[in-house]
Amino acid sequence: MTRNSHLQFLGTIILCVATLMFSRQSCADNPAFWSISEGTNGEDVFWTSPTAVDVGFPRYGATVEFTRVEVFVGLLGVDVTDLLGETSGTVVTEGLPVTLINETLADPNSGNSATVEIGIDPNGFGQTSITDVTLGTVEIFGFPINITRIEVDANVTVLGLVPGDFDGDLVVDHTDLGLWESSYGVDAGADTDFNGVSDGVDLLDWQRFLGRDFSLSAVSASLVPEPTTQFLAMGLLLLGTVSVRARVRNVACQPSQNHCWHPVSQTLRSV
Repeated sequence: MTRNSHLQFLGTIILCVATLMFSRQSCADNPAFWSISEGTNGEDVFWTSPTAVDVGFPRYGATVEFTRVEVFVGLLGVDVTDLLGETSGTVVTEGLPVTLINETLADPNSGNSATVEIGIDPNGFGQTSITDVTLGTVEIFGFPINITRIEVDANVTVLGLVPGDFDGDLVVDHTDLGLWESSYGVDAGADTDFNGVSDGVDLLDWQRFLGRDFSLSAVSASLVPEPTTQFLAMGLLLLGTVSVRARVRNVACQPSQNHCWHPVSQTLRSV
């Protein structure tokens, strides 16, 4: 391998590392919407969401709704969603990670059972697992027939918010207090604990977070790397520049790839 090839290889690695360092929150959403559609023939199943919810909020509300649970005997499927009873629910958590559901679903009549876990990891990505799967049987014309597959569909909505920020500008100030006063005991216009009413708990949240700023400018400032990280990144980028200069003699320049960056949303809507 020639000297230029060594530099080219090194530069590629360096630029990839630098990109990861400065884009940890790329493609994050708030709120985040995930659709889960998984099936199992008896094996364990694991799923990771394609996007992440913005991390760094002090509170999150997540709603999980099972829209379809279907069992199959060969190609014949039977929807058993109604047998679940409660098919949706909301979980409120102070920060991440969080487990939204961790339950064993079992049908004593057929012998079907599985452990279903849905959660959000520290990086804001949704995680789902279906494990300990047992496929039972159903009786058709008095004969036991083995169940061959189970499929599950679910929707997950995750909203990060600032307690006491009732107008959704990510800053807790006296404007929010005015909204609480007009909504108290009337509606959910000043509800940031997901209980459906504007009450004294929301006022306590406002008092606790008064003066906190989670707006775009504040978040951008918090993402400035520490000095050690800055120097390391500068060194990496400089080495990458050397590699590019060495390479440009033989390879035509290509347009740089654009990287998406979705900072914390400035407008919050209720789940």
